[in-house]
Amino acid sequence: MSLPAWTSDGLLPPGAHRASMSDVYDRMVLDAPHRARRETLYSALQTYLGLISEFVPHGTAWIDGGFSMQKPEAPHDVDVAVAPADWNQLASLSDQAQADLLGLLTLQDIIVSRPEVMWIERVQPIGGALDAFLVRPGQEGVWSDTWSRVKRGGILQPGEIKGFAEVTW
Repeated sequence: MSLPAWTSDGLLPPGAHRASMSDVYDRMVLDAPHRARRETLYSALQTYLGLISEFVPHGTAWIDGGFSMQKPEAPHDVDVAVAPADWNQLASLSDQAQADLLGLLTLQDIIVSRPEVMWIERVQPIGGALDAFLVRPGQEGVWSDTWSRVKRGGILQPGEIKGFAEVTW
């Protein structure tokens, strides 16, 4: 179940590739540049998946972003889309658990009112080491398409597609 080799462009071949966390480590840390940064991001990813599993006992994580590419610059973060196996289970979480779950997701366009009113464009979990999102039922195709897009230097590369890792627990 190992991840396929990088293409000549430093991408995973198109598609969702089932993998264990060990496979993710082997391909995206050991077989990619900027190992020290990737070790930090991998550690954050492991911590994140441990935390999210407290709220989502069974699910799938699609792992993407610069972490899932071989590129000249070090990856900033890991992009993770989490698809719960039982979406209805999330609705049964207590109010406190739902609030705690929000702390594990990327939040955008936040207004904070204390001690003074300010607007924050983006808040990412694990100290900014991850961008994390929940995949709602029926949105799997949208996320797969989004995770398949290639960006270089923040610019979308039309016509290029890549693969991503799929870890299930």
